[in-house]
Amino acid sequence: MKKVLSLTLGLCMLLGFTGCGGQTGTLDAAGNADIALLMAERDEFLSVLEQNIESEAAKAGYELQSYDAGADPAKQMDCITAAKNSGAKVLIVNLTESELAANLLEETEGMKVVFVNRCPADRSLLNENTVYIGADETTSGRLQGEALAAYFEAAGKKQISYLLLSGRDRLEHTVLRTQGALVALEQAGIQATPAVEPLVCDYDRAKAQTAVENLPAGTTYDCVISNNDAMALGALAALEPQGDGAEALPVVGVDLLDDAKVALAEGKMLMTARQDAAGEARCAVRAAINLLEGKPFDEGMDGVTPAADSEYAVYLPFEAVTAQNVSNF
Repeated sequence: MKKVLSLTLGLCMLLGFTGCGGQTGTLDAAGNADIALLMAERDEFLSVLEQNIESEAAKAGYELQSYDAGADPAKQMDCITAAKNSGAKVLIVNLTESELAANLLEETEGMKVVFVNRCPADRSLLNENTVYIGADETTSGRLQGEALAAYFEAAGKKQISYLLLSGRDRLEHTVLRTQGALVALEQAGIQATPAVEPLVCDYDRAKAQTAVENLPAGTTYDCVISNNDAMALGALAALEPQGDGAEALPVVGVDLLDDAKVALAEGKMLMTARQDAAGEARCAVRAAINLLEGKPFDEGMDGVTPAADSEYAVYLPFEAVTAQNVSNF
């Protein structure tokens, strides 16, 4: 019989692990939990991912509870300890830092782990009991770069300056998204130079708005490359008083948040790369149940591609979304 997946906040506090915040749910009659979900934080996209994981777990007959590390690696380690003490056998983990995976796996002491959305930097850590569900992050940046290249080629521009809104440090996909966009521009023959140093805004909308509003006077740039939609939307909020939108200043993001759909439809964003939160959630829950039942982790999955760098990872595709096709999503 399937067991409830979670640990209550009261038990977590009783054990003294103050880092695992935001728990709800109940244990099974024996006070154990088979599977636990450990979220790095609850930013705009990750909150959508978490909700989808909870929904997929419920469909499979599990009640899911999340541990929220608040973007703090130390707190995430505390939550692992709490989940382990609750009797969890499988963890679904959204990493706070890409390099944290090795320490995390040491702390789990043999528990099965499904990394979701944020991959360990060291792929050799993946095996039949430690797997990854996510996307090829170089693709999202490449789609951004290709869209910008087409825009500037149509405008007859071969030399541009860009404003980069960067996500969290110590996350591999922050680097890969940026590299993907710049490489695609270079390959298209566009010489792109930074207008200022990257604005590190931690994937946060408010931080991005503040950073753009506080740029040095006279800073000019031809486009905004954002590692996610939340920061792109923050930039748009800062630029709105100036009347800048996709026609005057192309802005590109990643995720396809609901607010980004509106911005695309209104012509305020040039494009975004859709990240499939529902698909990642569905596959992460399927992988967790497969590992719990001793099956191959990817059994019963559809719409995924085996990762080129590990047989224990699968990717869901990114899709380019613009004003022309946003109504399809």
